[in-house]
Amino acid sequence: MSERYGVVYFVGSRTNGPIKIGFTTDLTVSSRLAQLQTGSSEKLFLLGKIMGGPKLEQAIHNLLETHLVQGEWFEREAALAIMNRLHDSSVHHYGDFVLRLMDCAYRLILEDEDNTLEPIELQVARHLVSDMAHELTVVNTDKPLPLRSWLAKQRERDDPIGDLATDAFRDSRFPAVGNLEVYLDYVLDRINNSAVTRTVIEAWIECDIAVCRLPSSE
Repeated sequence: MSERYGVVYFVGSRTNGPIKIGFTTDLTVSSRLAQLQTGSSEKLFLLGKIMGGPKLEQAIHNLLETHLVQGEWFEREAALAIMNRLHDSSVHHYGDFVLRLMDCAYRLILEDEDNTLEPIELQVARHLVSDMAHELTVVNTDKPLPLRSWLAKQRERDDPIGDLATDAFRDSRFPAVGNLEVYLDYVLDRINNSAVTRTVIEAWIECDIAVCRLPSSE
């Protein structure tokens, strides 16, 4: 039996408050919006919709579990982050941060007036930074994601991402939503080493891929 066809909708006020994430077979969402409006004293708007079925709705609910307010209403910033990413999940947004990272890689060239050969350690350093930057060009780094919520599902992992997930879950100040640069800035301000840098980047890549692979209506 095939899944019902329809849309996953995002409904809420224009400017603030939680957002309802639900499913309807009404592709315009007009009838569902009218029903929701009957029970709300605040004017509600359709903020966005994604083609999909109940599986997509449930996958989004599961991903945003830590942002649940009540029922199918979720904290606004996290809901909008998922909505915006799903709207253009095939598009990469690697932004200024990755461009600056690439620039750093290219500037790691030895300035030697005697034209001696570049030392091997500098070549390796430049290549590593360059490889990391290129890895990030195939995912989204500029658009916000609810990384903390995704990490909450990774706490049982026996690897560095699992350790990061445990630390993030215990840290009430860990950013709920942000782009990659926001998370790197927060984490490296507290534990500044290469292993943590790599772990945050790897977690971000996995999170973005997981969001883009949420089940569609197909």
